[in-house]
Amino acid sequence: MKLGFRNGHPDGSKLGQGQPEVGPMEGAPPRIAYVDLLPEDHACGPLKETLELREKVAAHYDRLYCTPLEARR
Repeated sequence: MKLGFRNGHPDGSKLGQGQPEVGPMEGAPPRIAYVDLLPEDHACGPLKETLELREKVAAHYDRLYCTPLEARR
């Protein structure tokens, strides 16, 4: 095939096909094989929101749903 992709050809790559390359790739850093996670790694971090952010979110909901909300604490 003169133009296009041929599976297994070293000059080709599958961009946007939803099938990423598997295994080691020549010239690329080693792939991550596993990640150790602690139970506390699954928790959400603390949120320090500001009143300004709450006001912007309330205004967005008001515009989107025509439902006035207050940016209460």
